[in-house]
Amino acid sequence: MQCYIKLTNQEERPETKVEFQFLNKVNEGIFGVVYRIGDKQTGDIVVNIEMTGFSIAAQIELDLLMKMKHNNINIVTGHEIAQYTPVVVTRWYRAPELLLHSKTYGTPIDMWSVGCIFAELMNLQPLFPGSSEINQLKIIFEVLGTPSDTVWPGYSKLTLASNIIFDEFPSGGLRKKIDQDLLSDNGFSLLLELLTYDPSMRATTTEALLHPYFDEQPLAVEPAIFLTTLELVLRAVLQFRPGRRPAAVLLY
Repeated sequence: MQCYIKLTNQEERPETKVEFQFLNKVNEGIFGVVYRIGDKQTGDIVVNIEMTGFSIAAQIELDLLMKMKHNNINIVTGHEIAQYTPVVVTRWYRAPELLLHSKTYGTPIDMWSVGCIFAELMNLQPLFPGSSEINQLKIIFEVLGTPSDTVWPGYSKLTLASNIIFDEFPSGGLRKKIDQDLLSDNGFSLLLELLTYDPSMRATTTEALLHPYFDEQPLAVEPAIFLTTLELVLRAVLQFRPGRRPAAVLLY
């Protein structure tokens, strides 16, 4: 993710979409690498913070910056949808738009992968273990139902969707894959939002983090103390069971 912070005169408010020219690397900041870039339209110097990692704390801080509607600061975040190769992401975690050979995609493909991993953490097995791209699509459709232009506008125009007639499967199979004892109704709601066919309707990182599921007990461990807590738990387990490594540890 990239964040552009641009100082402007109070009288002008720049458009959110501007063209930039790379000038030079300044240094490394709290979020990642800081560059000087120029606004091709105005010639102004712009600070570009290129994210090398994205913690919850960074998300919260950037959200606060977005809400600070100061006259002299303009912030542009996120990635535009652009044309890329569809052969990215390990197949089992690959979003359907990639499997259907869409060449335009963005960050929603990562949220689909998060959904697959989330389900795997609950079930302790891959949700969509396809052996090929076509088989991967078949497994997804069997669980989530075969998509249509109604639930996913533009679906029929995607390369594979327009050339292959897929079997029709009903929706509603996801709950059968993950028992309610493993995942609450709120958790299942979050999973559905992550595994939404239409990329424009798929949950974003902010929406996912604000989901009611994360207000349920047990509450998530604060990121700042997570590793310390994990280390203490592991030491306790090893002390209780000397000579044996734990297969899994649940933090409460």
